[in-house]
Amino acid sequence: MSSAVRWEGKLSTSFAELQGVRQGSVWSPSVYKLFVNPLIKKLESDSLGFKIGNVFVGTPMCADDLLLISSKPDELQTMISYTAHFAETEEYNISKEKTKVMIWNSSLNCNLWNQMEKFHIGSETLETVENYKHIGIDRDSREVEATRTIIGNRLKTARQTSYALMGSGLHGLNGLNPEVSCKLWSTYVVPRQLPIIALLHQKILITFGTIARSDSVENDLAKRQLSTKGKNSKSWFIRADKILKQYNLPCASEVLLKPETKYKWKMKVKKCVDGFWSEKLFTEAKSKPSLRYLNIKNCKIGVVNSIWKSAGSEQMCIRKACYKIKMLLDTYILQYHRSKFSNGQKTSICPLCEEGTENLEHFLVVCSALTSIRDIFISKLYAVVVPKIGTASWTDICVSNSNMIQLILDCSLFDWYYVLKRNDINLVESITRSLCYSLHEKRSALLESK
Repeated sequence: MSSAVRWEGKLSTSFAELQGVRQGSVWSPSVYKLFVNPLIKKLESDSLGFKIGNVFVGTPMCADDLLLISSKPDELQTMISYTAHFAETEEYNISKEKTKVMIWNSSLNCNLWNQMEKFHIGSETLETVENYKHIGIDRDSREVEATRTIIGNRLKTARQTSYALMGSGLHGLNGLNPEVSCKLWSTYVVPRQLPIIALLHQKILITFGTIARSDSVENDLAKRQLSTKGKNSKSWFIRADKILKQYNLPCASEVLLKPETKYKWKMKVKKCVDGFWSEKLFTEAKSKPSLRYLNIKNCKIGVVNSIWKSAGSEQMCIRKACYKIKMLLDTYILQYHRSKFSNGQKTSICPLCEEGTENLEHFLVVCSALTSIRDIFISKLYAVVVPKIGTASWTDICVSNSNMIQLILDCSLFDWYYVLKRNDINLVESITRSLCYSLHEKRSALLESK
């Protein structure tokens, strides 16, 4: 094997690689595992290292990172000595700064362990620590404190990441379209924070599928745990089995016996998890009066609402869409909400026309103070919609305030919606988006003038 150095667009003279593995190469981790495998086999054959039942799990590896696990201090020291001797024989160095010792399930803290039991690698004394980052994952030997610390750090990292993306317009208002923001959030923020239960379940099931397909220690361990542990066990594999049953997937033993391909299993898991939580979401949404104008059937996990799709990337369109979304979800604050939140101390009467309760229906289709703005956009809607759906359908909309609100906020609930072409739908969204924003501006101006 030979290499060369590229510098300023030019290649140096090639030189032969006689030792080691190429840094950054796809094959480097596998080549290193082959190189260090005699050490792993030696430790296992000499019965050094931790076992779960009859399954040896004393030396988990990831690329060139090796973890030594033992339940006895003297055995751990022997394993460290084996590793140091192998490194000396094969002429490579072990980083003393990156090598630490962690004691689990002990009532003594690390300071006492450093005084009582010292672990050595060669002539160097290894430090015993309570927490350490191994292959990018925070590990902590404490239980309750560990959970709090690690979760806090993950949330802190996610928060810092989201703040860093604010400059790119993640905040939404006057920024990026939420369709793009959602993609940024799912790509950069979600992997860095404590995931929601659905995402966590999906990761567990995909990982279990990987274990089922592999001929590895994890596969042997899965078979052992599933056959010996009860339903109340805290074993990860028992938990995975419960999650499989929750989503009506084959049981863990069946998955191990008949593993599916990576792509097929991943798609099956995604479909089942999304379907389960979509159904749960729909059931809860139907009981929410504030979502009565939202077409719940069009709400799919991973798919943004048509309001955002039609808004594009223009900041003014996004700003208008923000107000329309607030009205659709009944989070746009009107006098009715102020009265409700103040336990009746504030009046719910419309401050513009003083002719009735200022709720969403009054604001969008009734208030006489906003008629001049409303009529402009309703006439535009008439010109776009009537040639497609006919006068009779338009009349049915106009005779009911509820139908008119539905047309303005989410027309996808009407049967004739699917007759419209994409350009027509975008045009309807554009008109109704501008209507909602213009009503908001007019209302704000009238309130300021009083």
